[in-house]
Amino acid sequence: MARQLLIATCFACLSLPAMAEPRAGESTKVASSRVAATPDLTRQMEPLHRPSTEFRGSLSCSAVACHGGPRPGVADLQVPRGSEYGLWLEYDPHARAALVLNSESSRRMLEQLQIVKSGVVVDQRGYENCRACHHAGELPGDRQVLISGGNGCESCHGPANNWIGTHFLGDRSVGQSHQAGMLALKDLVRRARMCADCHVGSAHRQVNHDLLAAGHPPLRFEMAWYHNRLPKHWRPVEPVTDTAFQKQLWRAGQIATMEASLSLLESRADTEANDSPWPEFAEYNCASCHQHIRGNVSRRSGSPRTAMPAWGDWQYSFIELLDPEPHDAGNSLDDITRAMVRFDRPDRDAIRQLRGRVHAMAASFDAPAADMEARLYQLAEEYSQADKPRGWEAATQLYLGLIAMCIKDDDPSARQREAHERLRSVKRLLMPTVTGGSVESDQAVRDALRRYLQQHSRL
Repeated sequence: MARQLLIATCFACLSLPAMAEPRAGESTKVASSRVAATPDLTRQMEPLHRPSTEFRGSLSCSAVACHGGPRPGVADLQVPRGSEYGLWLEYDPHARAALVLNSESSRRMLEQLQIVKSGVVVDQRGYENCRACHHAGELPGDRQVLISGGNGCESCHGPANNWIGTHFLGDRSVGQSHQAGMLALKDLVRRARMCADCHVGSAHRQVNHDLLAAGHPPLRFEMAWYHNRLPKHWRPVEPVTDTAFQKQLWRAGQIATMEASLSLLESRADTEANDSPWPEFAEYNCASCHQHIRGNVSRRSGSPRTAMPAWGDWQYSFIELLDPEPHDAGNSLDDITRAMVRFDRPDRDAIRQLRGRVHAMAASFDAPAADMEARLYQLAEEYSQADKPRGWEAATQLYLGLIAMCIKDDDPSARQREAHERLRSVKRLLMPTVTGGSVESDQAVRDALRRYLQQHSRL
């Protein structure tokens, strides 16, 4: 049962987007920006939220004349729905974020971590880390968690005090609202960064190994997969069958995941600002340590007993694919990887250099990624032919990338349907090996991937 829950979480769970709204009575100022200043910040990588901006709360958006419809014109595909608030409240799992933190399983986790004792918060810092994404209130004297409005409008669109009264007055007012702090979420990189703030983590909202050991699901975020399964409260411009959009969505998600992962790693490696123990095992592949105890399984010849953990397969599998050109930061990932597998703190300058490379990817995002799809299929071919297992994380990221790239015609041909079915067979093999799997299951994944690639080459 536990494995089924973990599988469902990794493939389909929608955790929570970025900022929580404030508790009643607390300061509504955004304390600071979330992205550490670097010399090469681009438009896509500028801080998501402006300091000294106040929240108004989701109810301020819920009037019938605003986003609490329905209203006349809601059936017209060329105008906004007008019922965004109701759709979010009823269908979006983000609206129930605080309920998750108030569940029985979450209460047990808080007790195990000694964040809460006898229903009273005793570790305020630990509780704020949870609340940053789950948006719950304090535990009052009667030991009942105050349920607030979940991750609401301003969690993703930005604190609204400076633009709520003008953002609906036409195109010019939208631009002015963006300058006042409303997030331009039509920019896919910004949209993905907003999601990654919680789904990957940041310095002040992270899932460390203690939380994982207590039962929190691991954060394995892939933007296109999550985005396509999120109930939309807005009117999507691009359908799921728009292959060009899906490719860009996947690309934006990879950039945002790398940026958030590197930012989080930099904060964890900072000995002055971080008093947490090192190594932080949440950084590593779970299957490096957590594997089934198997019986008489002979070791493959030539496989050294290195006892080195796997690191970076989920976050950085596609950095060379997305940025194939020679780069000054080309050796930074190798340097960081060597430090991580030795359990050393990575050099922060190397992390910043690699972040600069990711920022350059974001700066060129509007330009088409030349041969990105061809390079991904080449990577899949190399994976299917390899004789050394890469593990579940690398295989699953590859599968999700292929899903984003594959043809999604509304009326596919028989060959296309057969190719899609063979790709789905890769997913079925990945599902039971979510904790890492064995050499035998890894070989089955590579065989299924090889069959898919053979079928795809005939399209």
